Amino acid sequence: MWITAILFLILVIGDQVSKYFTMTMIDPKNPIEIGSFVKFQLVYNKGAAFGLGENFAWILVVISGVATIILGYLAMKNDWKHGKFNAIGVTMAFAGCVGNLIDRVLTLVGLRDGVVDMISFGPWNWILGLFGGGENTFNVADVLLVFGLIMLIIDYLFLYDKRARKYGYYSKRKES
Repeated sequence: MWITAILFLILVIGDQVSKYFTMTMIDPKNPIEIGSFVKFQLVYNKGAAFGLGENFAWILVVISGVATIILGYLAMKNDWKHGKFNAIGVTMAFAGCVGNLIDRVLTLVGLRDGVVDMISFGPWNWILGLFGGGENTFNVADVLLVFGLIMLIIDYLFLYDKRARKYGYYSKRKES
């Protein structure tokens, strides 16, 4: 449990520090570009992914809050001894969810203009452009949430049954 708590705090603090530095050091009109690969810029996103749901701030807070409760529950059950990959994934997803929830709540009470996004990845934007999308900007919490959820999917699909057999967990999935 203490490993989860320490990792969680490091990740959430890292996310909030990155957002603070972005708000204080990057001029929204003058982004920092590293070739056409990465751009650091200050963008306030009042919606969810890709700016969707801008007019539904309360609903986004409720959804984020429910997701935070679920991920927090799973994080409390982390098994670092037998399932490190799963534990890291849950903790990353939990920290990412909390990082963006903090921004959403601060936006609702008027202390921020939206979730602070700062990273724009050139190759990703190129792919989005093929489908008619524009530039996408994200933050550290988004990265934690996405990669944490990918790790959980990988764990469930490829590692859980093996771990369940080895350590005697009950598996509801049918044995092949």
